[in-house]
Amino acid sequence: MANTKKRWTAEEIDILKKYYPTEGDAVFKRLPGRTAKSCRIQASKLKISKNISSAIIQDDRKYIRLWTKAEDEILREYYAEEGSNVRCRLNQRSAESCRGRAASLGLVYSGANKKWSSREDEILKKYYSTEGSEIQKRLHERTKEACNKRAAKLGLHMQGRKKWSAEEDEIIKTYYKAEGGKVAERLEGRTLSACQSRAKYLNVRSDNNRIPWTQEEDAIITRYYEEKGAGYVHRLIPERSPQACRYRAMTLGLSTKNNEPWTKAEEKILKKYYPAEGSNVYKRFNGRTRNACISKSAQLHLQYGPTMYKGPALDEWIISAVKQGITKIKQSMTYSEITFKPEKLPKLHLKMEYDKTGELKIYEDSILSNEKKYHIQQVEKLADTMKLQIKENKMIVNSSEKNAGDDIIRLIIGCYLVYFSYGG
Repeated sequence: MANTKKRWTAEEIDILKKYYPTEGDAVFKRLPGRTAKSCRIQASKLKISKNISSAIIQDDRKYIRLWTKAEDEILREYYAEEGSNVRCRLNQRSAESCRGRAASLGLVYSGANKKWSSREDEILKKYYSTEGSEIQKRLHERTKEACNKRAAKLGLHMQGRKKWSAEEDEIIKTYYKAEGGKVAERLEGRTLSACQSRAKYLNVRSDNNRIPWTQEEDAIITRYYEEKGAGYVHRLIPERSPQACRYRAMTLGLSTKNNEPWTKAEEKILKKYYPAEGSNVYKRFNGRTRNACISKSAQLHLQYGPTMYKGPALDEWIISAVKQGITKIKQSMTYSEITFKPEKLPKLHLKMEYDKTGELKIYEDSILSNEKKYHIQQVEKLADTMKLQIKENKMIVNSSEKNAGDDIIRLIIGCYLVYFSYGG
């Protein structure tokens, strides 16, 4: 099968020159039959660059967004307590990029040395044998490395995984250079993928990586890559690694569906099934890989497995009611606070703490500490009527996550009644 690449016409090149500087890869929408990647490659050949702000730089492959001062400040304020979960506060930043930036800023996650709970150990014992380091998706406060170390300490191993022997390593070193993935036929119980990974670990390269691509191989890539991806093509050309197939496809100007924008229908499928199925949700898509589904799910803030508590939520009615007066909002896994001063009303400072019993303690600590003198007996009577508590100049209500919205309203009303009714 011949190479089916279509030559760029003068009209297409004119459109590229006119719109690429402002639209970048999105210009492909103006060019039927062209992909975002093919537009980027052609623009590079023509030395056309996208006009980008100082917050973004361009390398040979992609646009890289530099970290802003505001993002760094968010990291400094929240990373120590939240770790890589701080990504939820940073639009389009991954957990890996947050950890890398935090390291460059000298920030350390305080939870890294946190003792493992019995609940976490139970999850490891139940799932590690089948999921390995991917169990980190069930333990969001732990890294993959931490999960592997803890599993080793508990004596846990993945099913079917065995250590490489010195004899097996010697076979890899002797035959992989000439045979590539076919060396798996010499190693009983080892897969092609396992042999390739071990060769990479031993720094042994196959000569197949330097053999020129044949017309037959290019025809297979041209026929199947865009629809099936590199993994499928690799199965048809086992001598070539998935990465090699991917690079060859890029050279041929091909692109898989994974580079196409996600549709609303696809996002709906992810939202419905990813929490229950995890990365296996990719089987519901035609042309989306497992990694693509994981990446998109992270962008949508979807989580696999039991939902983890993310701290008391600040309901929309609070933000709407005091939008103009908010001066500070903090939120973590177990703690939230909001300080606001609506027009013509005194400042309130609400804090919400979540304890291990599942209860919320919500309190306001500024009203009773201001310059007014209060008739304490009347204040206590009002608090008792509204089922509030007074302790150490704090107005307190104990609640649950389910009832937090109504209880916060009751606490705010109680604060204002005290301020306007009983303040001297």
